[in-house]
Formats: sequence, structure tokens, C-alpha cells
Amino acid sequence: MSFNRLHEAELAQLTGCRYPVIVLLESLLNKALRREGAGRPIKYSVRTMLMVTLMKLRGELAYRTLAVFLKISYTTLQRYTHRVCEVLASLSLSQYIKSQACQYLIVDGTCSRVRSTDIKNYSGHKHHKNCKVQMIINDQRQIIAVSKSYEGGVHDKTIWNKEYDSLKDLFTQIILADKGYAGTKGEYEKLFRPIKRNEIEYKANKEATKSYNRELSKKRVLVENCFAHVKDFKILRNLFPLQAKRYGTVFKAVALIYNLNLDEKLRQQQKVKATPMTA
Repeated sequence: MSFNRLHEAELAQLTGCRYPVIVLLESLLNKALRREGAGRPIKYSVRTMLMVTLMKLRGELAYRTLAVFLKISYTTLQRYTHRVCEVLASLSLSQYIKSQACQYLIVDGTCSRVRSTDIKNYSGHKHHKNCKVQMIINDQRQIIAVSKSYEGGVHDKTIWNKEYDSLKDLFTQIILADKGYAGTKGEYEKLFRPIKRNEIEYKANKEATKSYNRELSKKRVLVENCFAHVKDFKILRNLFPLQAKRYGTVFKAVALIYNLNLDEKLRQQQKVKATPMTA
């Protein structure tokens, strides 16, 4: 398959990325692979490695299916996908997006089903085995940080407490969370959550508390929208097809791609607004 012959709309449908984003990702991969130095020589081009990985992440196609279409060994496709995901996951999420002034951050956790025999991956809330990560975004819908992967049985509050010290530098704005973060580090200092019905504040002034919770929920909905866009890459939406230990790496790689796509979308919108209207 010749990727160079694809129309930009077809390319976006196949990979989930606009053409400028693919060019940028290829440039980042070239720099990273050049720094690695000696190693097994690359049989195919870096663009082919990238496109194969994007097709896997976007469509969740089996490696043997991709091998039929691309005429490449499925073991080679598997190796290239893992290598590209590891490189993308190692890059900074915020380094390649335009910084914009934001008023607040939002934190929440998400999970995907995994194939695992480890009972620690079983979630009593979801009633299946999964892996989860914690994600922090700003009010511009940009992903600021993604935690490492945790077992499905680990509570969001536990993840926050474990990651708290490593994230302190990000806490320049207030952070909004859901009720699951009650009793966490930094609560009422940096982190704010809805007030529960059994708390004194709720019983003292129900109307004011309900209004506060409603406004908080309106702002927090951004993180749910962000999760939906990240899971447009089907590898994270359904049963995770790779080993459970690779979930965190794949999620971070997809988060970087999401940030670059969002930045390109905003750039295109600004370009359209700046274009003068012709009579």
C-alpha cells in the first residue's frame, strides 16, 4: 500500500491524524531513532512504521490482517508498533502544544478491559478485569499529564495520592475532581470536588451546595469529552488487544497524538478566522 497516494481525508480516516500531524510525528520519530544509535537496522521507512502504528491504534486491526494488506510480516508489524508507541510515550505531553492561559485543571481516571489472570486487575465497580490510568487536562481540553498504568482494583484516590508528589509542579491552578477523590492529598487547598449529601456543608445549605455541585459538573464534563476523543482510537475503547503491561505506554502515545491533533485543529480554526471574507 502506498500511503503517499492517499487523499488527506482518507489519511485522516485511516490513521485518525491530519497530514501536518503525521509529518510532525515522523520528524519526532526520526530524531528519537537517530539518538538511539546502533541497533537492528530498520528495514522499512520511519513513515511506514508510523502509519502501521496509527492504523493499529485507530482501527484495532489484528496484526495478521495488517500483514495481508501491507505485505509485511506480522512479527515485524508487532515490533514496529511497540517501538513507535514507546518513543511517543516517552515524549512530553505539553512540549509540542501551544501553551494557553487556563483557569483550572481537571483530573479523572479511566480504564479499559484487558486480558489478564491477575486478580488485582479485577474491578468490583466495573465487574471485569481492567487497567486504569489517571489523566489531568486543562480547560482548553489539552492533556497535561497521564499517570502510569494501575490495576483495575486500585481506587482513583489511591492513584492520586501516589502521583501527588510528582505532579506538584503542575498545580499552578485549582484542580476539579469528582466525589471519588474525597479525602485525598491537597483537598480544599488545590483540589475541589462535589459535596456529598452526608456532609455537614450539604445539610447546612442544600440549595447553595446543589448550585456549587452543578457548576462544578459543568466544568468537569470537559474531561469526559476528552476521554471520548482519546477512545476514538479503538485500541483503548474495546478489549485491549495487547499485553496488560503495555496499556500505560499505549495510552500515553495516544494522548500525545490527541494533543497534536487538537493543536492542529485550533490552528486551522484560527487560520480560517484570519482569512478575510471576499465579496
